[in-house]
Amino acid sequence: MKRLFWILVIILLVLSGFVSGVITTKNLLIEQWDYIAPDKLFSADQPLDIPVLQTIIGTAPTDGEALDAIVAYYGANADQLAVQFQERNPTRLQALFVMYVTHISNAYNSLEIVPPNLIAYLQQPYSHCGTYSQFEAEILSAFGLTWRIIEIGGGTHAFVEVLVDGNWEVFDATTNVWIDTSGFEMERGAERQRRRFYTPLLDLNPAIPLDDGMRRVGQELRVMIPGLGLFYFPKAPLFVSSESGRL
Repeated sequence: MKRLFWILVIILLVLSGFVSGVITTKNLLIEQWDYIAPDKLFSADQPLDIPVLQTIIGTAPTDGEALDAIVAYYGANADQLAVQFQERNPTRLQALFVMYVTHISNAYNSLEIVPPNLIAYLQQPYSHCGTYSQFEAEILSAFGLTWRIIEIGGGTHAFVEVLVDGNWEVFDATTNVWIDTSGFEMERGAERQRRRFYTPLLDLNPAIPLDDGMRRVGQELRVMIPGLGLFYFPKAPLFVSSESGRL
């Protein structure tokens, strides 16, 4: 009976229809069934024509010069980036760019020691959610954006939110997923939209070798984080661990 109940739920959700390009609470339940693993890959988005941070900063010797190079790259390519991201809001576009380049520049894996600065971070191949968030936030500050880092109780996950036109939105560099509302609103069951961008987690032959266990964890996070408060860490204790910008 329980299995039949869930089959009926899924059928009803499918019949209710999908919003083009949008994931809402109506079909998030379906998406949670589509767990992915190293031997089962979703159809991945193609990489955008954006270089990794290591290429953008070149031989910059300090964090300050590296950040200047990142901001300068964005300024010189803003029009092209707007087309690639299909985004017109300037604040959201900057945050999407920062999230994207942070994600593609280091592969998802565990770390024993947090790098002391951005230069040291970009000299190593791997990152986890804490370091993705830390250095994504540092770059966001260079753009003058208002951000905060949200953590899920128990050290389960951390992600960055950016203030866009007075509203907090999720820019999760660990999974390369944007969500149009905050984690706190999702936890309360709010409707949400999401966009997932290219990730090396779905590459059969990524440039940086990926551990199968961490690949699976990263893939599952990518699928599940939009369901925060619904089926992923329901009623999870969330808290703001740090914040900065023009509050």
